[in-house]
Amino acid sequence: MRLPAKTDYALRAVISLARAGGGCRSSQVIADEQQIPQGFLEHILNDLRRAGLVSSQRGGRGGYRLAVPPQDLTLAAIVNAVDPQLLARPTSADNLTGPAAETIELVWLTLHTRVQDFLEGMTLADISR
Repeated sequence: MRLPAKTDYALRAVISLARAGGGCRSSQVIADEQQIPQGFLEHILNDLRRAGLVSSQRGGRGGYRLAVPPQDLTLAAIVNAVDPQLLARPTSADNLTGPAAETIELVWLTLHTRVQDFLEGMTLADISR
């Protein structure tokens, strides 16, 4: 399974914020530390802010910080904030026909459920130590 860059960068950014211990970090600091293009990171941080996962503060000491404690922030919430289609329940594949179509659809639904459960069961605290 290939993780989209946007999702990878979002996870790196929130790990950086978790390691900041509640303090603010500028997007420039996060971008430099995590080797993320700053313009792309700004869009990601805005998605995370709109989802209520991070907050922002203006000014010389401003930046971004987590709005949810790391132990309460699931990886599923982070992924859904920046790439909701990634964890969207698969729909019936119209192009699947034949005797194995139902079986193949069941395999994809089972995989989706297991990935969703895994990401909902893992928190930012689990990966940011």
